[in-house]
Amino acid sequence: MEVAVDDACRTLSRETATMVYRVVEEMLEAFEAPRSAAVRARAGELRLAVCGSEGDRPRADRLATIAACVELLGGGLERDGVVLRLRIPVPA
Repeated sequence: MEVAVDDACRTLSRETATMVYRVVEEMLEAFEAPRSAAVRARAGELRLAVCGSEGDRPRADRLATIAACVELLGGGLERDGVVLRLRIPVPA
């Protein structure tokens, strides 16, 4: 797991920080055995990416939960094969 954040995350409310934590959990649990995960934050945006093993498909129930949470945060979720990526805006 790779985590690279700057001071942008300090502006998150407690509720938003908790939801982001839960989304990371859901993304990791979406795959049976995730190969890698990355969390990056820069001014204005938080990016998360989780890569599953070749041929591993993310669980549909987890995807639905992730999509609902990300929508509440004003972000977006993309799936590219065995990779899940999301972006969440971070207030300045």
